[in-house]
Amino acid sequence: MPAFFLGKLLQKGALLEDVFDSPDTDGDSLKIHTALDIVSGNCLWLDLIRRAVSVESDSARTCLWNCGLADAGLHNLFLDDERLWLFDLGEPAVQPVPAFLTKFLMSYFHAFGMEDVDEDKSSGDVEAETGKAAVPQWVRRFAVDENKHRLHLTTDTANVIPKVYDAFQYTVDRMIESLFDGEEAVRDLVVRYVVLQILSDCAFCVDRWTSKGGGSKSVGNHHTDLHKWLWRALWDLYIASDFAAKMLKGGSWAKCSNSKCSGEKRQSE
Repeated sequence: MPAFFLGKLLQKGALLEDVFDSPDTDGDSLKIHTALDIVSGNCLWLDLIRRAVSVESDSARTCLWNCGLADAGLHNLFLDDERLWLFDLGEPAVQPVPAFLTKFLMSYFHAFGMEDVDEDKSSGDVEAETGKAAVPQWVRRFAVDENKHRLHLTTDTANVIPKVYDAFQYTVDRMIESLFDGEEAVRDLVVRYVVLQILSDCAFCVDRWTSKGGGSKSVGNHHTDLHKWLWRALWDLYIASDFAAKMLKGGSWAKCSNSKCSGEKRQSE
């Protein structure tokens, strides 16, 4: 089931409305290209590098030693009143401060794709399996309309997304004011970093699904519940697209004079 919907969204020129039903009456919120189309084009990396080296705040241009905190997002920490545990991190490296903060900022949205299922919860948000050995499950963020062959956000998810955006905006506002001397160009840069990082997790999920035997014959394959990786990939692609449309100026990646930049051409059509 999730492979069918993901396959439609991965087609060039796909719109969110090709797969999802809109929570609003006119459906305008889904009349947007996926984030893959938004970031496509020959000018993507050139534009990103130009923005990264054009910031003027000293803090934004400063590099730091991350001490191995290369994946320090909300999804990779436990917190209580006395301690903070960080796990599943990465190799130590030197990073510019905006890049270092990317995993934390993207995790505001990313973490919802890998929320553990509460075993006592019985709502439609839970992707449950019966008759199988216990396998860690994630909350499914979409409900399936079998009649229309379409998806829509679950009620809990639709209710919490505006709060996630508010929390993200508040955090970035404080960072811009406190760390980056009020430079709005840094906000523009980290928004692009976040879009790409969420898309990277989408690719990671598809890769994990494939490496565990997804899409191949199941004979002798001991891996089960592989569909959870595709549901998470669907969430990543949905929220990256929604985020890009809302947070990028004009919903497009860059203004590029290169006529071969297909990403901009597709957006303007």
